[in-house]
Amino acid sequence: MGGTCCGVSREPTQVAKSLIPLPKWSTDAYLNALDKAEELAGQPALAGEICAVLVEQGSIFAPVKKGQGVQIFLFNLMREDWVYTNAANDRYTTKSQEGYYNYTEWFTMKNKGYGLDSDQRVISLPETKTINMAQLFEILKSHDATKLEDNQWMFNGDYHFLD
Repeated sequence: MGGTCCGVSREPTQVAKSLIPLPKWSTDAYLNALDKAEELAGQPALAGEICAVLVEQGSIFAPVKKGQGVQIFLFNLMREDWVYTNAANDRYTTKSQEGYYNYTEWFTMKNKGYGLDSDQRVISLPETKTINMAQLFEILKSHDATKLEDNQWMFNGDYHFLD
């Protein structure tokens, strides 16, 4: 499990942390509303369903009635690995299940060779090749086909960050 500003126990494999401070009472309110919305829907919940539960419960978060406001909390709870989402990132659950992934799982699947620094910026890991912008321009401007052939790895379809 992840942690918030009030509980910072994180698994060593967790790659991210919340970008905004989330006190335990607010995370509990959202996680409870998410569980209730999922129970009522019989499937992982939509942001609007979580909003409806918050309003029904008379939560102090009820003014955050738009899905975007709820999603701010959900995304930060996801970064703490407390919430799982599907590929469309429109349904949420607190339970690990097929087709749903937490932030660490998504990040690891989609960003092989990259990690996050202490400021939560994406960085390349030491073993990951990056592309030098000046070198890339030189290759693209050149009429020498061997330069392109020698650097084919840059165009293999994988993500590559500039250094």
